[in-house]
Amino acid sequence: MIYLSCLALYFCTALIVIETDKGGEPIYTILRIAGLWGYISLSGAVIMNLFKPDLKRILGRPFLQLHHLFAISGLLLVTLHPVLFIILSGDPSSIIPVLSSPFLFFVNGGRVAIIIVYFAFLAGLFRLKIGTRWKVIHRLVYPALLLAIIHANLIGSTFQNPIIRIICNGLAVAIIITSILKMFKHHKKHKMEANRRIS
Repeated sequence: MIYLSCLALYFCTALIVIETDKGGEPIYTILRIAGLWGYISLSGAVIMNLFKPDLKRILGRPFLQLHHLFAISGLLLVTLHPVLFIILSGDPSSIIPVLSSPFLFFVNGGRVAIIIVYFAFLAGLFRLKIGTRWKVIHRLVYPALLLAIIHANLIGSTFQNPIIRIICNGLAVAIIITSILKMFKHHKKHKMEANRRIS
């Protein structure tokens, strides 16, 4: 049922985009679906951290296997999104972050978000070489996804559809909750270790 729900989420969101893009440029439709699916996949990779101990029992797959599946597919899709935008616009500079004003920074926040996501991905890839610092860099995916959702809400034509808006903003809320709960768990773990050392 969980697998079917995930497939239904991807299918329904793509169907909405295709329906609203009737008669438009096919490349633009693919661009929108890539951004949407990429965000959903990366959000799934983040949110499943809350269910880490139960994933193998529920789905029969280790956490890391599922986490990497969602993360890598999400990374490929969010990369395809700006690549197709460059092809459409013919302007390679359209992916350069804008720092001239706070408003323009958030409007074009997707440009910064994808850079941060790549840093987070590379930190996970080279975690053995980086050491314990990799976790700090890897957690940058949380603010990156929040930047992406702000960007989408401000200028994303896909977000004119209320269903898409509810789904993606709901995922953003789940990401914030995941971040807070992970922070509390991390703090509790360090506190317990400190108490053990004292005793």
